[in-house]
Amino acid sequence: MTSTSRSERLRDVRRWRQVTVAGPSLRKRAETIYTVLLTCAIFGAGLFDAVHSALAQVMSVDGTATWGPALVLLGLVVTARWGAYQGPVVYAVADVAHLLGAPLNRRALAARRLAQALAAGALVGAVLGSIAVIGLAGHGRGIAAPRAVGLVGGLAAVGVIAVAAAWSVQSSDGVERSLGPLTWLALAAAVALGTLGDQHPGVLSAELWSGPWGWATAPVRASQWPLALLLLGATAVLAAAAALVRCGRCPTERHLRRAEARAGAVASLAAFDARSTRRALSRVTARGAPRATGALRWSVRRSLVLLLAWRGATALRRTPGRAAEALVLGGAGTALLLVTADRPTAALAGGLLLYVAATRLLEPMREEIDAPGRTRILLRAAWGRILFAHAVLPAALLAVIALLSVAACTATGSLAAPGGALAVTALLGVPTATLAAALSARRGGRLPTSVLSMAGADASGAGGFLVVGWLLLWPLVGAVGAGAPAALVAHNGVRALEPALILGVMITAGLAALLRRTRSP
Repeated sequence: MTSTSRSERLRDVRRWRQVTVAGPSLRKRAETIYTVLLTCAIFGAGLFDAVHSALAQVMSVDGTATWGPALVLLGLVVTARWGAYQGPVVYAVADVAHLLGAPLNRRALAARRLAQALAAGALVGAVLGSIAVIGLAGHGRGIAAPRAVGLVGGLAAVGVIAVAAAWSVQSSDGVERSLGPLTWLALAAAVALGTLGDQHPGVLSAELWSGPWGWATAPVRASQWPLALLLLGATAVLAAAAALVRCGRCPTERHLRRAEARAGAVASLAAFDARSTRRALSRVTARGAPRATGALRWSVRRSLVLLLAWRGATALRRTPGRAAEALVLGGAGTALLLVTADRPTAALAGGLLLYVAATRLLEPMREEIDAPGRTRILLRAAWGRILFAHAVLPAALLAVIALLSVAACTATGSLAAPGGALAVTALLGVPTATLAAALSARRGGRLPTSVLSMAGADASGAGGFLVVGWLLLWPLVGAVGAGAPAALVAHNGVRALEPALILGVMITAGLAALLRRTRSP
């Protein structure tokens, strides 16, 4: 069957759908537009003032030029990873069976969805660029109009490139397999560029011209920023064109796996079950059943910690990408605590990165929580002891990478004063962040019915804050517990080391006691 006849059949299907499936009426669309405009008019001015004053305190031209390319690179990597789990073109399960199995033009089926995703990526990039312009123009600093337009347009072009990269990952098994090593390599490059760019002007210049992530932020500082935007625009056009040309070549099996994962994730989210949502999406990238380990031959009575450390190490060996991501995130978080802990936001960001790194290493603990009955049979120990033993290996691995970060910062001369005291507090943040991540994993990723009932019964409208507070509790504890001691020493010097250590030890001991006292579900 020729491509022309397939395209004609697709047009017939779309005409039939327009006739049989009634879309929203003109009145309904007008009401939606009116509601959106009214909401923007009511909250827009207050939100603008809040964002303007808040971002102006943490954003500067030099800081954006230094860390902007690193953040854009991270955004590109995160969006590309989105293609490994879902991607810009995802069908329903029924559509995979009826549309992709029918003699219809595959490229025409996907082109409209991909074009909409590319437009959405450009819109999100433009919004982020507008927010950055608002922050850079705060405190009366101002920013030239051409540079502001260039920054907004540059980030919009990056959004197009990011969506095209996500489609490449979604449609190709080979690209998806290569994404793991490239991910942690890009994270390491982003941290290195951001850290060294603040110390060496030559590195900053190379960072701004290193690729699309640097070209997008060139209007902030570079004198030849129009050339950078020209290169970025050409790259975005080529990436979008290549994606649209190849949008019909994704195998049906990959579409089906993503469709089934989305259906399972939506059902789990409706029940506020985040863990089941994550497991549904992770099945997209599953490469087969995990191999059994020989660790169960060890006697629990001899050493529970060694047993679970063996199991955790075996799990990390099966998923080296997760281990690499955790180590890179842990090194980046420690570097932030060692270099920029005098800024409270940077100290909190460093603690949060340590927390996220620990969550990546605690997957064996989550698998234990998913099957508590199996654990009670195979591991005859108190539930709290089992969870605490699971946290030992992640804490040890993060402590090693933290020591390496200390050595790297010391060798490059970027360690802030007082160096030794700051290093001690940064190392103390590792067990704090790990225990907070373990306490968060202990909940199983499921919103308790008691919290949901209280939120639904609250007539004051504050129930949403209760749910958000429940979700953000342990990430905030991990970020504050790991970052506060380092920030205290960075602001007050060596004399603050003793109270900082006391604070850190108290938080760590409290989290450890809370984890060890956990009762079996």
